[in-house]
Amino acid sequence: MKAKLVFACAIVSMFVLTAFTGIAFAASASSPVGKIEYNISILASTLDSTRAKTVAEATPLFQSYTRGYNIVFNSIFNIWSFDSYGDVVWKTVNVVFTVSNSSGFIANIVVTEDPSTLQVLNASLQTRVFTDSSTRTSSKRSGYSFTGNAVASTPIYETYATWTMPAVSEPWSYACFFTHCDLAIWPGLTADSGGSSGIVQAGTDSGLYCIIGCSYYYYGWYEFYPAASVTCSNSFSPGDSVGADIYNHAENGGNSTVYDVYVYEFTRGTVCSVTDQSFTSFTVPYYGQFIAERPTFGSTLARLPKFSSVTLTGDVYYSGAFQGIYGPYTNGWYIETFMNNGQGQNIGISSVSSSSAFTQTWLTSAGT
Repeated sequence: MKAKLVFACAIVSMFVLTAFTGIAFAASASSPVGKIEYNISILASTLDSTRAKTVAEATPLFQSYTRGYNIVFNSIFNIWSFDSYGDVVWKTVNVVFTVSNSSGFIANIVVTEDPSTLQVLNASLQTRVFTDSSTRTSSKRSGYSFTGNAVASTPIYETYATWTMPAVSEPWSYACFFTHCDLAIWPGLTADSGGSSGIVQAGTDSGLYCIIGCSYYYYGWYEFYPAASVTCSNSFSPGDSVGADIYNHAENGGNSTVYDVYVYEFTRGTVCSVTDQSFTSFTVPYYGQFIAERPTFGSTLARLPKFSSVTLTGDVYYSGAFQGIYGPYTNGWYIETFMNNGQGQNIGISSVSSSSAFTQTWLTSAGT
């Protein structure tokens, strides 16, 4: 049974998630987050995924891409609502396929189905793409990668982070004119410091795009890189309390190439989940990452938007225990990555506090 550290959760609209710190609970115990994930795992295990995929493949949108394009199954995510007791309501099943041609990624096809009947409710295309690898100085990433010992030979089986959804704006007039300006915040697991072998990650995106005036968007997403990222919720707003949990099944004796992913919108009481997802780009994760990133749209990097700051509170699981990131930080078991695009550091990074939190602050979007 999955162990879960209980984290201080923000006030949720119409109810409060009880705050705990530093105590490990079984997922079925009194932890609000743990109970949510336990209930989701039980209900999600009843899904006939083969039938869900078959139903999705029969939709006109899927059929329209079967000629001239490559289509591969990506994943299935579910949308849930939850209350202050951790009880959940299954809202939708969403089957995702990735469409590509000889040049690479084109879009995701997302077929939304009723969880009771698997009747198709909607089908849509997604064209946003997120991450790839980076080094200690990166054109696109800023943040920390933590390890379980000095030589990164101890597996890290879970990363969990909470933060407040940052508001974004143009860094200068017309900076986002016919250009995406986006800031992605996420925790993730990978086998190497840069993530070149693959990354399991999930988080939020704050962005804008301007033509005649600017359109703003705030949403949740996940990605099993190098597969395409998937938008799994659009019900986010600046100032919302949000979070993400990446869990490797080896934490409790399971297969190290199977993952659960959760993206939380605590303010509205909703969560997107992917459970029992096979991922074989690497066999064991050794790095827990906590990152701010400017993502890629097609083949073009988004410009870094202006934002105030965002504080991530993080926890990792290694050596049989779940603990805050302050532990590996004080041991020196981390790599710090700075975003720099040739005109100075774009985002400032604070040290990790004793409450296992650090802040990333916008400095400049020059060069992005």
